[in-house]
Amino acid sequence: MSKKIFLMISMWSVLILAVGCGDSKSAPVARYDEEQAVGPTGFYAAEKISSTLNFDNDVFSPADMLALRKKIGSSFLVEQFNVKVFPTMQLGIKNHPPAGIVYWNPDNSTAFDLAKVNAVYSIEAEKNQVGPLLLSTDYEGGGLGLSVTGKNIPGIQRFTKGFTRLVHPSWLGKSLVKFGTEMCELHGKIMAKELKAAGINYPLATVSDLAKNLFSVRGISRNPEDITRCIKQMLEAFHDEKNMILVTKHFPGLGETFGDTHDGTVVSKAQTRTELETSIKPFKDIISFANSLLVPESLSILASHAQFKPLDPIEITTVSKRILSDFLREELRYNGLVLSDAMWMGEYGQLKTNELLKVYLKSIIAGMDLLMIPGRTFAPSITFFRQIFDGTSNEIVRAELEKDMKLSYAEIRRLYIIRLKQSSERLLKTQHMLKYAHLEYDLQQYKDPADLTSAESRRYLEIFESLKK
Repeated sequence: MSKKIFLMISMWSVLILAVGCGDSKSAPVARYDEEQAVGPTGFYAAEKISSTLNFDNDVFSPADMLALRKKIGSSFLVEQFNVKVFPTMQLGIKNHPPAGIVYWNPDNSTAFDLAKVNAVYSIEAEKNQVGPLLLSTDYEGGGLGLSVTGKNIPGIQRFTKGFTRLVHPSWLGKSLVKFGTEMCELHGKIMAKELKAAGINYPLATVSDLAKNLFSVRGISRNPEDITRCIKQMLEAFHDEKNMILVTKHFPGLGETFGDTHDGTVVSKAQTRTELETSIKPFKDIISFANSLLVPESLSILASHAQFKPLDPIEITTVSKRILSDFLREELRYNGLVLSDAMWMGEYGQLKTNELLKVYLKSIIAGMDLLMIPGRTFAPSITFFRQIFDGTSNEIVRAELEKDMKLSYAEIRRLYIIRLKQSSERLLKTQHMLKYAHLEYDLQQYKDPADLTSAESRRYLEIFESLKK
């Protein structure tokens, strides 16, 4: 057995004891082989800064540079498929803290297990004076499965055990005619209350895409005004519940695109800004509404991997300064966090890690605040961006970056550091709206989240039954 593997197993054994594996109330802990299979893997030991590192006459003052350097991990929302405590993630939170974690839940874990795992990670964050983590999962709805056309279609509600099963969003659009925004409001209240009770504070919630093509079931309506009415109610429910951030997607709107961004790059059929306006309108109106609440950080927007030629004839949204900075920030006056769609989708899934890291850099410089990345690329990302920050990238990497981005390495580094500062400040404003997950519930007297919303759920299901007739 190599020394590295021995150290990893020893570290895993110590940390598994630290979360109380002998206690029936303790969080489930990933086995070493599970951790190696789905990440995040790698060493996350505390780093000793070289005495030769000198930030005099740099982008910011030496003190600011040293403080900012500790926030390099905050550009990442790290995917963790299983709802278990990963010892390497604990070390990452301690020494190279990410912005947060997103769960996929392939094992159909319970609300209680989710709450326990979130508590462990949140305690680690609080202990190390890291701001509240953004704890996330896909949660559009569709746990009930039935579509408005009568077909049974799997939904995008990653957690159902202990939670109310929600409808496909297209039912929300249908409900507007007879019930106004009541069902939309209930959908938002149930999401906000139940997810918070399990420690999720940053759900990837209902889409603002037009209900066309791939989004005919996932979208609320083909009418942008209907989408706005419904998402506004959800945002208000999150705002009233407090300590919750609503993430809507997939900016600037995938309803008018063909194909699936999981498979490859898709292109909007719109050839002019006028043709694109219908897709953009829900996002524009919701941003205005969030700004009117005087807490714009309560809304987060997930950006697509699609191309929108009227906004940028060359780059896809993920790496487009024209879309992320010029359009979203400057024109639409959006002030919350911008999150990427998963950085393993489409062509990105075919890239080697060293190629993917360059895409991460381009995306951050273009205006992305958070990148949703596979767990296994988190440790390499920390190393890569530390080298960019310190100006210690090797000559091959420098030459490749300069060729690809058509900028000098010094300018690439300067732009990255400025963007890191902007994004980390925006993240801090968002974290100020949150509480540490383990302070939101009592694990010793834990109840299923659905018990907290039984009255809302009964009315929600009454409306659903009425719509089915």
